[in-house]
Parts: sequence; C-alpha cells; structure tokens
Amino acid sequence: MRSQENKRLVFQKMKDEMESDRAKHTVLPLSKFGLMQITRERVRPQMNITTKEVLPNLQCTGKITASILVTDQIDSIFNIF
Repeated sequence: MRSQENKRLVFQKMKDEMESDRAKHTVLPLSKFGLMQITRERVRPQMNITTKEVLPNLQCTGKITASILVTDQIDSIFNIF
C-alpha cells in the first residue's frame, strides 16, 4: 500500500473494530513494510492444545507427538533431577 491516506484509513478502521474487544490491546500503525502490530491480552485460561505430526514414512498413516513436545518432555524429566 503506497498511499499514506489508505494506510491511515486501515489503521483507523482496525482501531475502531478493536474498541468492542474487552481484552486490553494495542494496535500500531502500518510499518514501512506494510505490517500492522496488534497485541492482545489473554482473557481466558490457555486451553490444552495437542499437536501431532504426520508420520515421516509416507507408506504409513497416522500421527505422532510433535518432536518439539517430546524434547520438552525429556527436558522436564532431566530438570527434576
């Protein structure tokens, strides 16, 4: 988006739309790269999220626990000792 007026209008519209949001938030104007930063406070507790990866062997079907979660579990075991 090249027009400063259009950037300002997009920023203002986003601010207007976010006014009804109960959570504490911050909306920053578009950057020179055309990105808008929006931060928002979490209003509910985190849900239990399960992450799975497709099996690397293409001939199999199914899913496995994501490798990052496995390393976190191993790390938490060793931090106990």
